[in-house]
Amino acid sequence: ISLPPVLADLPPRPSPRLDLALDGAPVLGLGVPATGLHAGAAGLGLHLRGARPWLVAATFRAARRELDQFGLTRLRIGLSAGAWLRRGGFELRVTAGVGVEPWIVTRLGKRVRPGDAAPAPVLLGGHLRVAPSLALPGPLRLGLVAELAASAAPTGHAAQIYQGSERLFTLGGLEASVGLELQWRLVSARPR
Repeated sequence: ISLPPVLADLPPRPSPRLDLALDGAPVLGLGVPATGLHAGAAGLGLHLRGARPWLVAATFRAARRELDQFGLTRLRIGLSAGAWLRRGGFELRVTAGVGVEPWIVTRLGKRVRPGDAAPAPVLLGGHLRVAPSLALPGPLRLGLVAELAASAAPTGHAAQIYQGSERLFTLGGLEASVGLELQWRLVSARPR
């Protein structure tokens, strides 16, 4: 009688876990409709990853730009899904998502009411993020985050804010960000 081989030497399968990620990056316009710095942004993400390499995330990003007496604040709330790959201390996450982004313009700290011709103060869009990272001591990881995003006002166009004939701010269209990310493991189930 022959017995089946014992599979005791298999490594444990990764366990589900919950991570918190903090990132910071400039938001750059890619020429549709304007090129250049659109804002500086900081983000917060809550990532739930499965035992297999799937990942879902809820994200929040605040972006700000100031010009003379005017300021532009953008707040994006997003949901995304994707996959992750880990080899030793290196990890790569790739996610795609959608977001809604309310925005406001201020002058000397007070909110400016847009005129009748101004677009609705919200952007709708999608984004693709790639985040390679390396393990640090303890539950931390440090890495880069790169994002390509496209968004528009409900009219279907990027929003442009003018004072008279001078363009102050451009929001939406095709934008890119490259910055740093710090990730902290909050909860991890026992390996199976």
